[in-house]
Amino acid sequence: MKVRNNVVPYCYLTISILMVSIAQIFLAKGMQNSSIQTSIDKLYIIQVFDVYAIASMLLDLLKQHKYIIIGMLCYIASFLIWGKTLTYFALSKAYSFLSLSYIIVYAFSFYFLPTTDNQFKLSHFFGIALIILGVVAVMYKGKLHDAK
Repeated sequence: MKVRNNVVPYCYLTISILMVSIAQIFLAKGMQNSSIQTSIDKLYIIQVFDVYAIASMLLDLLKQHKYIIIGMLCYIASFLIWGKTLTYFALSKAYSFLSLSYIIVYAFSFYFLPTTDNQFKLSHFFGIALIILGVVAVMYKGKLHDAK
């Protein structure tokens, strides 16, 4: 499968990677709320045919756990866009780009999830450099191979 010679495939690829990265940030932020387990426990108590109770619980979940819901929606959007991306790229090439999401999540976590655990270290820099080199190597090798 050859990559079309325009910018649209790379837009799909970039948006998919950004959406999956944003989903990670929202899920991490949402999981910081310790009441998520209480809401999950309520699911077991509700009777299946009690529409009012189910609707009420879903609205409660949406209000209390909006970050988790947004994160899940971002994953769904990323999944749909990823499917379209695979119509332009071979999986082996497109999948290597997903590793860039590690870098995006790492960078976003400093701003959106400020904790003492999110500290920059020199070893992190080298890890990020290796990820970038790996993506470049996979794509460079692919372009030479496709040119033959």
